Amino acid sequence: MKNFKLLLDDKLINLEAKIENIYICGYTSSNQQALQDHIDELKKIGVTPPDKTPMLYKKANLSPAVNTGIRVISDDTSGEVEYFLLLQNDKIYLGLASDHTDRGIEKHDVEKSKQVCPVVLSDVVWDYSEIKEWKSLTLKSWAAQGNEKILYQEASLEIFMKPEEIIDFVKEEIQSDVNNSIILCGTPPLIPEQIIYTNKFYCELSNCSGMKISLEYEITRI
Repeated sequence: MKNFKLLLDDKLINLEAKIENIYICGYTSSNQQALQDHIDELKKIGVTPPDKTPMLYKKANLSPAVNTGIRVISDDTSGEVEYFLLLQNDKIYLGLASDHTDRGIEKHDVEKSKQVCPVVLSDVVWDYSEIKEWKSLTLKSWAAQGNEKILYQEASLEIFMKPEEIIDFVKEEIQSDVNNSIILCGTPPLIPEQIIYTNKFYCELSNCSGMKISLEYEITRI
């Protein structure tokens, strides 16, 4: 079981979640330019473009890092800001995630690269049914470089497949139910011209009225 905090009416309510599966959806942008930009930036570091879009990867490790730092085995790892879905008891909760990935392994096998680093999740989630303006939600990430925070990614959630579409896609791919699952839902293209390998990564999910979920974590090379 993992403990999250549901933000509802400016109050945090404890939410205990049973996690039976973690799925990572890649290349989920419905904006064709953003999708191609993401494919191209990975191609620059030697990652073979996908045969189709979107793609689905299943995590073997069911212990996500919830609002905490992670340990990695390589200097060639980096974060990717995403929104995630927590599916519990026929309810959909929305949170903030980083699909931290080993880029060295990704060049040779994307699915294996997803197994090496834990996904990092915010401990705070929103009730998806309470969200009225999907297009107002924005994802941002920053990478630490020395004493600076470099804006790394920024996009409205309207460029991605919607949660209902993501859920239907995963169900179709696995031919099974997705209750008690976490689904990471895709990342926007980079703002810098290249991937930044950093020891600290910052993420934010916000809307135009000032509601936001923040996530930051340190990356330690063992």
